[in-house]
Amino acid sequence: MRAGLRSLVAAAALFACVVPSLPSAASTKAVPTRYLPSTGGAVHWTTTVDNAQWCDWSSSPAVTGFEATVPCKTGMVTRSARFKANMSAEAMYFTLSLTTLGKTKTVKYLK
Repeated sequence: MRAGLRSLVAAAALFACVVPSLPSAASTKAVPTRYLPSTGGAVHWTTTVDNAQWCDWSSSPAVTGFEATVPCKTGMVTRSARFKANMSAEAMYFTLSLTTLGKTKTVKYLK
């Protein structure tokens, strides 16, 4: 009987190590991504806002002319970012963010 119990415990331990954990709700939300050619160009980001008083647009690294804090309400909002040509052989990555401030704080991202 003890040998059977040991086998069962060993099998359960192996199963726990092999099966990956389920992703949390926060990690399953994908960040939308847009791609531009190395010659640069503009990205127009349209998204929805609910019950906000302020929309705080930011970027990392900084994109000239994109960052601003403007009044907003409920509905669709749009902001454009213009990217210069990439003269490097390496890809460049930017993250744009929108933080809405009202009764609650919400943050959205675009890569």
